[in-house]
Amino acid sequence: MKLAIAVGYTAVQAFLGVNDVTIGEATLLSTEEILGSCGLF
Repeated sequence: MKLAIAVGYTAVQAFLGVNDVTIGEATLLSTEEILGSCGLF
């Protein structure tokens, strides 16, 4: 479980950096949108 949380955290951080969005804006997006645009997968 800890690995899944770490991967999720890393994906969100990458998404925020790549897309220049705030965490508040990211909370409005779906998991698929974040994972598809984070640049890690």
